[in-house]
Amino acid sequence: MSERNKVVMRRIIEEAWNQGNYEVIKETLSPDYVGHMIPATFPAGPEGFRQYIQMYRDAIPDLHIQIDDMLYGEGKVVSRVSVRGTHGGPMMNIPPTHKKIAITGMVITRFENGRNVEMWGEHDTFGLMQQIGVIPAE
Repeated sequence: MSERNKVVMRRIIEEAWNQGNYEVIKETLSPDYVGHMIPATFPAGPEGFRQYIQMYRDAIPDLHIQIDDMLYGEGKVVSRVSVRGTHGGPMMNIPPTHKKIAITGMVITRFENGRNVEMWGEHDTFGLMQQIGVIPAE
């Protein structure tokens, strides 16, 4: 089952995040999905996750997430990722700067019966804000 969970997580990153194929969310997330990194203003469940991805894809149209490491076991998959792109759309009320970004992040995903039921994620928001010029780089 652990290997299957790893394949599902790769699909979420490659297809939903990198390609904007939101159908994969319906296929891979439980209807009771809980995303701990999703803003409280977003709906609960898979729709909130879709909107979360869409928010970043709108802000960074050429967004690409590379999986650097992936560990799995005990019903969880841990992914260390690198994120690259260009700030080409509004993000968190910040107008587009058209600056390149490169940050890292980590995601822990819990699976039940081959479906994503819960996710925690952290990324380098401070570094992102420095790279787009909102926070001084010094």
